Amino acid sequence: MNFDNFDFSTDDLKSAESAIANPYLADPAKGLGLITRLIAHPPPSVTQNQQKHLSQLHQLIHHDYINLAARDDYPAEAQVFRELLALEESLEDLVIFPDLANKKIVGVGGGFSAGKSRFLNTLLGTTLLPEALEPTTAIPTFITHGQAEAIVAVNTFNHPVEIDIPALSAISHAFYKHYKDVLGEEVGFAHILKLLMVRQPNFIWHNLAFLDTPGYSKAEDAAVAVFTDEGVALKQLTEADYIVWLVDSSNGSIRQDDLHFLKKLAPRQPIFVVITKADCKGSIGIQSIIDSTINSLKENNIPTAGVMGWAAPLDKETGTCVAGDDFHEWLQTLNHQPKRTIKRVTCARIMDGCLHFNAAALKRNKAELAALNELLPMLNALPDNRRATINAMREYLRQSQRRLEELVNGFSELRANMLDVITQIVGTVAQDEEVKKGQAMAITIDRKSLEVAVETGSFYTASVLSVKQDTKRVLFRIGKDIAAAGASFSAVRDGLGVDPMRIAIGTLFRCEIHSQDDRQVHLIFSHQHA
Repeated sequence: MNFDNFDFSTDDLKSAESAIANPYLADPAKGLGLITRLIAHPPPSVTQNQQKHLSQLHQLIHHDYINLAARDDYPAEAQVFRELLALEESLEDLVIFPDLANKKIVGVGGGFSAGKSRFLNTLLGTTLLPEALEPTTAIPTFITHGQAEAIVAVNTFNHPVEIDIPALSAISHAFYKHYKDVLGEEVGFAHILKLLMVRQPNFIWHNLAFLDTPGYSKAEDAAVAVFTDEGVALKQLTEADYIVWLVDSSNGSIRQDDLHFLKKLAPRQPIFVVITKADCKGSIGIQSIIDSTINSLKENNIPTAGVMGWAAPLDKETGTCVAGDDFHEWLQTLNHQPKRTIKRVTCARIMDGCLHFNAAALKRNKAELAALNELLPMLNALPDNRRATINAMREYLRQSQRRLEELVNGFSELRANMLDVITQIVGTVAQDEEVKKGQAMAITIDRKSLEVAVETGSFYTASVLSVKQDTKRVLFRIGKDIAAAGASFSAVRDGLGVDPMRIAIGTLFRCEIHSQDDRQVHLIFSHQHA
């Protein structure tokens, strides 16, 4: 017997061993049973109140907005609808899976076999993440803190299902490829799972979550990878707040295709680069790779937060930084404050486009109608056909004015209703830029500015009229006819804990008449839903 063609690598043997040891890969019935359980699991425990608000938001977007958009001429209405759908989905995810609500997402990316899972395992001192030898599936995998070790899969119906370690391993490996080889059928999870959540007690950064992404390319199948792995990795990493990019030290430096991918990604924040398998290079060799990588990143105008050499020998459960910048210090800096959602600001920005477009159209309409009305004294002197044309134009403008007034009022009311519902949704699970609790701001106004008398201890609703960048002041309207009051950016920031430039026009606050005398009235502003 000739064994010349039997050339098995260590990776091939480990991959085969993994398939044999994993019950979901070794037994087709168990594998298909896993898929059935993921699909058939009952809905999550969403409170009745949360479901009510989500249903209200769905009605506002899919009924009220659609009806208004059908009557206006806003050229970006399709884009607005897409953005509203994305906002709705993100709020559903927030309620159903709040683990990530106020976490900064640190995306971990790199080429195929760069050692992402090995890096995360040795960083956290765990063996939970499968160190895949095949490209992983397109399912985003988040790692975050939890009181107990747990793995949860969230399917496309937003139903969370707790799974075990072998199931995670089966999902993370090329499940569909295994069963295609065994059964001749393509079976996989990419179309039935939205995300995987791994909760780890050893995860010490409570305000962060790591996102383990698939290698963006596979060397032996680069042409296909452009349309699969690269697209998946690009989408997932684009949604991350920060990027950790892994480079295999055996490459000698960061590769050109890595640089090309990073330029296409265009990270919002400087990236942190980790040179893996640093223990294979020695101190001089790894420092040379770090220096070369830094130079390449600078030449390609890719800003970095640091470059580190990471050693994680196979016989060790934890890894160490052997050269370069302090990765843990960088993570501690990111972990310092929780991330706040910007759902209300996002909604206000989307709806302001519709509102401003129709308000501008109404303003032009009124100017055109006023110009035609100035011709009324001269109508009798005009020929019949000219007189009829002007009268038809006036009637058209009057009808358009009624339509535009209805649209402006409709979009304004829709915007306010959406903001109110979103506030109710976010307030139950997350901290939003405009939904804070336990903070208040004191304002003193001149009694002469009051339009009506007020009683000490009474409460009113105050709405934001404008945010003035030039004077750095926020202007509020108290009630319908009480008074207008202004507050400096610093007062708003210190008192209410809100970035003034991220306050949406129309945002509501609670105003208490705290005290008053003959000259002044002292007001206390707090969050409407605090």
